[in-house]
Amino acid sequence: MRTDEVGCSSSPSTAEDACLPDGDSPSGRTDDGPPWPLIIAGPSGVGKGTLIERLMHSPYGPHIRKCVSHTTRKARPGEAHGREYFFVDKDQFMADVGRGVFLEHAEVHGNLYGTSIEAVGRVQREGKICLMEIDVQGVRQLKALPLGSRAHTVFVEPPDLVALEKRLRGRGTEEEEKVRTRLNNATGEMCRAHELGFDLFLVNDDFNRSYGELVATLAQWYPSVVRRHTSASGHEYDERKQLTVKDACKGRERSLSSGH
Repeated sequence: MRTDEVGCSSSPSTAEDACLPDGDSPSGRTDDGPPWPLIIAGPSGVGKGTLIERLMHSPYGPHIRKCVSHTTRKARPGEAHGREYFFVDKDQFMADVGRGVFLEHAEVHGNLYGTSIEAVGRVQREGKICLMEIDVQGVRQLKALPLGSRAHTVFVEPPDLVALEKRLRGRGTEEEEKVRTRLNNATGEMCRAHELGFDLFLVNDDFNRSYGELVATLAQWYPSVVRRHTSASGHEYDERKQLTVKDACKGRERSLSSGH
């Protein structure tokens, strides 16, 4: 695949060279290229998708494009190929891995996910903020690349696992076994996130407050790309709530073996 066809470097020798803008700027935009990417991660059911959806329908929306990832999981009701994800089978996904199609890829809850060079390049060519919703494993891979090392990163987490379980069950889209798998994986994901380090840890205990904090932070990260606005809730920036690794890994988890 020629990455110059999707707005990236015309002859990258490796994935590390692909889609790397030139220069740096405190404005959140490269000197001669697109803004640095925005990465949002968090456990399943934490509410990151709802935050992203509202963000995309806000005054910030025209400045942002969500990067469409590839996945081997089955489409859920209402999802469409090429909109939420590119839905592919495992053979196709692994063939793409071998061809160096992905900037990052990981297995999450038994399914494969990947962010392609082409998808990122398409957004960069438009000059938009490339928003990536990916797993902590993928964030770790991207941080090892020039592009990812300069991205702005947000980790959305629940106030506790009881709240997360309630949200997962409230979605009504997962079988019991999958719900328990996601809950069991959530603590480990939070631990890895704190070990890896994110620019913002956002505890989603109140949606309007969390959204207000997110957009206020984006105004600081991308001052020349988006203008600060007051969210519909009227909330301005609050001092961010952060959890320590100890908080994330000890004393917060409810026993997941007790059944429901």
